[in-house]
Amino acid sequence: MAFPLFRLPLLVVKLILETMGFIEMFVLTRTSSKTKRVFERLVTIRNHELILFLESTGFVFDLQTKSGVAVGCQIFLRPTENQPDDVFMLKIGSTDVASALTNKNGRIILSIYSDTCMYTETQLVNALREVFRMPLQEMEMRLDNVAVETYHSWITWNNTMFYDIPGLHFAGKCSFSAYIWILKHVRTRHVLNFVLEPTEYENNAEIFEIQTDEEIFIDHGRWINDAAQLNSIKARNITIRDVSLSDTEINTFLKNWRDSGVASGWKQLDIHFNGEADLDVVLEGIDGTDEDLNLPAGVIHQFDFNSTNGEKCTVYYVLNNPDALIFGFEFHFGN
Repeated sequence: MAFPLFRLPLLVVKLILETMGFIEMFVLTRTSSKTKRVFERLVTIRNHELILFLESTGFVFDLQTKSGVAVGCQIFLRPTENQPDDVFMLKIGSTDVASALTNKNGRIILSIYSDTCMYTETQLVNALREVFRMPLQEMEMRLDNVAVETYHSWITWNNTMFYDIPGLHFAGKCSFSAYIWILKHVRTRHVLNFVLEPTEYENNAEIFEIQTDEEIFIDHGRWINDAAQLNSIKARNITIRDVSLSDTEINTFLKNWRDSGVASGWKQLDIHFNGEADLDVVLEGIDGTDEDLNLPAGVIHQFDFNSTNGEKCTVYYVLNNPDALIFGFEFHFGN
């Protein structure tokens, strides 16, 4: 016998809907337009957000609180070749798609099966945001075992649909050509977190612009081996690990900034490398002020100087990891 939900008083309907989990709520709103309207009228979801993972086996939505606590449910988008026998149809956008519910280690999982993944994914994102009014906070692309045409479509999809999401992350391993192609073509406005690792490196990688409004983090920066490549990365805050810049090249970078304001618009640039730097070489020919007293923790040396337009640069020489002898420079720009 069907449960006569809408014959109950609205307050009772509201209480019933609010006691459901996110997956149950979402499935229920797919059953009819009336159910969806009632849900949107009565239920407000606060302080939650969506995280989207794109990987070789399919797409995964993780629902969590804004403080990063998982709420125990996920939505998977998988190819139809993985579809089980026992499914039900769920309307996503204007299309009915095969779906299944499972419980894995206490997590409720909704699996949706489609061979038009990017179209269905777009419809699914729109449906989730429409029902829950919950922002897509982060997207992570995991490139292990992902074909070239697949990650090309992911990048195009991101650039078209999600340029403005707060965080875009890349992880896994790929060829160096794939690594550079992604950096050249990806577009994102806020935070680009690039922990993707190339399986090999090439000398003299081409120079191209990488830009966001806020922050760029590059975990494997060994390919950055001259000041021009460094200047082509544009964001308010930049962190690059494992760079191959020599002391002379860092000195050249500082002189160029001092003389022509190459780094204008930057607020902070951190570069990390293996081994110690020769400060006499790094700071050669740069007139400034040494600040060796009352240094912050981890800072070995501090040096201040101004560009020709009067903008201040504070250089911190730091020991990032004493055990692995990872040193670095932090450049803080602005008065």
